[in-house]
Amino acid sequence: MTPRLEEPRPPKVIHCLGSLVLRSDSSSDKPAARFMVECEDCHDTSDPVDDVRRITEAWALNHAADNPGHEYYQLTAHRFWRVTRGPARDGAAAHGRVVGGGQ
Repeated sequence: MTPRLEEPRPPKVIHCLGSLVLRSDSSSDKPAARFMVECEDCHDTSDPVDDVRRITEAWALNHAADNPGHEYYQLTAHRFWRVTRGPARDGAAAHGRVVGGGQ
């Protein structure tokens, strides 16, 4: 399999708390995410991989072929985050609250 070449992507801000900023980690040595598949019948898992489609789908199909009756699978994504320090935003330091990026 040929490795995927991706353009560097800017880190996405997920949440802020005072001067702490939680971002996606877009380091060049890390993929956007790693994926694993777990068989819900026996809890066997695939190895973590960067390509969610081909490798994880093939693992589930091969596992089902080798284990009749194993029909239910769960896909898990592991994303990489990084916490950095920056200037406080929106008074978050004074109030100790999470700002932006969701509930």
